[in-house]
Amino acid sequence: MHNAVACAVVAWIGVQAVTAVQARQAPERDFSCTSFPADLSEAELVERYSRSKVRRAEVFGTDDGPQDGTVVFDDSPLKLEAAWLDPKSRLRLAWIRTREIESPWLAPNGVAIGIDLRSLEERNGWPFRLAALGGPEGRGVIRSWGGGRLQSATADDCVVSISLQPTGDRRIDPALSKQVFRGSGFSSGHPAMQAINPRVAALMVAHRPKRPRAAP
Repeated sequence: MHNAVACAVVAWIGVQAVTAVQARQAPERDFSCTSFPADLSEAELVERYSRSKVRRAEVFGTDDGPQDGTVVFDDSPLKLEAAWLDPKSRLRLAWIRTREIESPWLAPNGVAIGIDLRSLEERNGWPFRLAALGGPEGRGVIRSWGGGRLQSATADDCVVSISLQPTGDRRIDPALSKQVFRGSGFSSGHPAMQAINPRVAALMVAHRPKRPRAAP
């Protein structure tokens, strides 16, 4: 009996270890803080995906100019753009983003590029909150799921942000855009948001530098 329990415990520990390694190796569809941790480096991206898939290039954040960064899987739906807290040595991941139309990456709650606002609302179970669709900061970023089904665990030093933007295949009535392109934030149930029905345009894993502990 004791031997059986011991074997079960050893097996469970083995499964947990394998799971951790698999997460670290970043399966092609897993876009999370686990797959892209704060201590990730460009060298590790090369080891993970091969030198031919990784190149250095300028990248743009959400509200700033170009900076030295790294691009992975260029000219592919899998394309990723990364910026570093230590750009000279390409160490300490600041953020990594996917925004290709047919990107296969999935956020931890299963959200992917291209899903529209109404579908997200249905999956979530009720309306959620998002930033204004225009302006210099946080364009269309989901701020809260309101405790819905798409709520996912967050950490103080890492967040997976999801941004929605209107599609470019149809003209938006200026009377609608005027209502939700500026402001402090909106419900997905806002009539103008429902009519515009923006789609997920970008996923970003962003790490915040850890604050030093206050002296006792």
